[in-house]
Amino acid sequence: MSRILMVLRPDRGGVFNHVARLSAALAAKGHEVALCGPLSCRRADLDVPVIQVEIPRSPSPRADLQAIQVLGMAIRGFKPDLIHAHGSQAGFLARIARVASPSIPLVFTPHLYAFANYFPRRAERLAYRLIEQALAPAATRVLCVCEAERRVAAKIGPSERTRVVHNGREPIRGGQVHPQVATLRGGGPLVCTIAELRASKGVPLLIEAMAKVTQDLPEVRLVIAGDGDDRAAVEARIRSLGLQESVALLGATNGPDGVLSGADLFVNPAFAEAFPYTVIEAMSAGLPIVATDVGGTSEAIVHESSGLLVPPHDAVALAVAILRLLRDPDFAAAQGERAQRRYQERFTLEAMVSGTLGVYAELGVG
Repeated sequence: MSRILMVLRPDRGGVFNHVARLSAALAAKGHEVALCGPLSCRRADLDVPVIQVEIPRSPSPRADLQAIQVLGMAIRGFKPDLIHAHGSQAGFLARIARVASPSIPLVFTPHLYAFANYFPRRAERLAYRLIEQALAPAATRVLCVCEAERRVAAKIGPSERTRVVHNGREPIRGGQVHPQVATLRGGGPLVCTIAELRASKGVPLLIEAMAKVTQDLPEVRLVIAGDGDDRAAVEARIRSLGLQESVALLGATNGPDGVLSGADLFVNPAFAEAFPYTVIEAMSAGLPIVATDVGGTSEAIVHESSGLLVPPHDAVALAVAILRLLRDPDFAAAQGERAQRRYQERFTLEAMVSGTLGVYAELGVG
């Protein structure tokens, strides 16, 4: 069995949950796994040891240098057979730190390249792209979570080092419905989204679409699960459209199960994604889905077969798709059933772990 060092920055959200699941599954197969990052607050929630490294959220010369030094010490101390870095900032630091240990293979998973994210400033996107181009040779493999991300990685280069393993997770188990969701059920169809409240997730666009939906179906309610820096702006948007009785903000929740188990329809209105876990979760729950056609979402959802895809930034298209599913329950149910079958065939945790181990095996790690 092998020693694997996972490097990541976020302590919540899709990337964190991805690494936590993958690490636990690898440990269960007998591998010795450690997580390296600013994760001391999550030790109790993880099944593998944590090596604390303060990785800054955004590039900072002094903080980055300190993180590289501590990360280098962690690599020398843990003596991994393989380093797997997740996300742009952790990938940036890990690839530089690996210079002192070039014999250790390094796998980099972008989880949405920073330059492909939703940044309003072109100069910021260009800077991130130049950084990725400079560091591309430092990754032994670039393991992408969808084919859309692999196409981006291939343009950064070298393309022969890129691989794809789709995200996967355990199925949503029908169980106790979140209390606030349960309260809203029965008054009419219940639409839900699960997202951090930040610009790239498009939640204000969904609120705008709901204003159009409720003009035709006043009884429809929207539940938003998640929190973030843009919460005040989201609340202001709800008030400005007079949707206080139609839209409920749950804040952060303890997992998606209690929300998805009580909803009739899931919507992902994001402007930028890699391969969104929330869509996979809704698929596993058998919900009809409306999602923006960004990143690898179309690799999960086949339009008009396992859900409806709409262009990003288009509140009218989003509203039309939501209304179509709400007005045709038989069509919606069929979409949800096919989505659930597609999840079971392609996006399970077992499939993700097996695919990841296949990439590791290419590097002599198994």
